[in-house]
Parts: sequence; structure tokens; C-alpha cells
Amino acid sequence: MRDCIDIEYRFQDRRLNEAYQARLEHSAGEDRTRLREAQRKWIARRDERCAFDAESGQAGALDAYVCRLDMTHKYFTTRHARNAGQRS
Repeated sequence: MRDCIDIEYRFQDRRLNEAYQARLEHSAGEDRTRLREAQRKWIARRDERCAFDAESGQAGALDAYVCRLDMTHKYFTTRHARNAGQRS
């Protein structure tokens, strides 16, 4: 199950990164700075929210993977897909 989640996470993460890079390339000045700051804040929020608690065992690890996958997919669809005209 973890392998399937990893595959999907890598796909979603790559898609998010490609959309982010495309937006970054077309941004300048304050827009570019705001975009970078928003991305950094989101990554910190995702990492904090989806942190793995070693005491929770394998179920906790799976929850952390699913959390990262869900948050990455949702962030792409709400922030980048509409700007790129893409669907999830």
C-alpha cells in the first residue's frame, strides 16, 4: 500500500513543482517574492501537519504519507490547476 501511495505522491509532487516553476518563470518582482513565500509557508505547514510520530507505528507512518499526498493534491488543484487550465 505504501508503494502505491509513494507513486501517487511523486506524481502529484512533480505536477505541483512543474506548475510552480511555470508560474515562477512568468512572475517578477513582488509577485515572484509572494509566490515563493506562499510556497515556503505551505511546505512548512504541510510538513508540520503531516509529521510522522514514531510512537504511532506503521499506521502512523501510513497516515503521514496519505496526509502529504492529500495536501499536495489539494494544493495543486486549488492554487495551480486553475491557473494552468488543468484538471486534477
